[in-house]
Amino acid sequence: MENNSKLAVFIILFIGVIVALALMPEIARNISALSDKQIITNELIDITTARDAFKLNNIDNSVTFTVDSEPIGWRQTECPLTSITYGNSTTDWTNEVDYNITESTGILNLYNTTATVRSVPNTTYIDYTYCNEGYITNSGGRGVAKLILIVAALGLAGFAIYMGIKEYL
Repeated sequence: MENNSKLAVFIILFIGVIVALALMPEIARNISALSDKQIITNELIDITTARDAFKLNNIDNSVTFTVDSEPIGWRQTECPLTSITYGNSTTDWTNEVDYNITESTGILNLYNTTATVRSVPNTTYIDYTYCNEGYITNSGGRGVAKLILIVAALGLAGFAIYMGIKEYL
C-alpha cells in the first residue's frame, strides 16, 4: 500500500511541476509586456501620398502619417514615443530638419528637403519605443511585477519539497 501512496504523490508532483513549468513562460511574457517598453524596428511608411502632384519632386508637408503603435489616452502624456529614428533604407533623416514627429501622438510630418525629395523609392522606415496598453508607469510597480516570476519559481520549489521530491532523488 505504501508503494501506491508514493506513486500517487509522484504523479501529483509530476503534474504540478509540468503545469507550473508550462505556465512560467507565459507569465514571463505578460510581465515583460507590462514592465518593459516595446521596441519597433523598421516600421514601413510609404510617403507616396506626400509627393506633391503639381510640383514635381516636392513634398507636401501638410500630409501627415501616423505610426502603427500611436500613443492613445494616458500614454500621450505619461509614456510618449521615445528613441525615434526615421529615414530611408540608406540614411537616417534629421528631426526638425527633414521631418517632425509629435511623440505624444505618433504623427509624422515631412519637410521639403533634399533628403525627403530624393527618397526613392517612397519607402521609409521608422524605429521607436512605445508603451503597451497595460504598461506600468510606476518604476516601483514594474519592480514588483518582475518579482512575480521569482515568487512563482519559489512556490514551485516549495511545492516540490512539500510533496516530497527528496524521496525520489
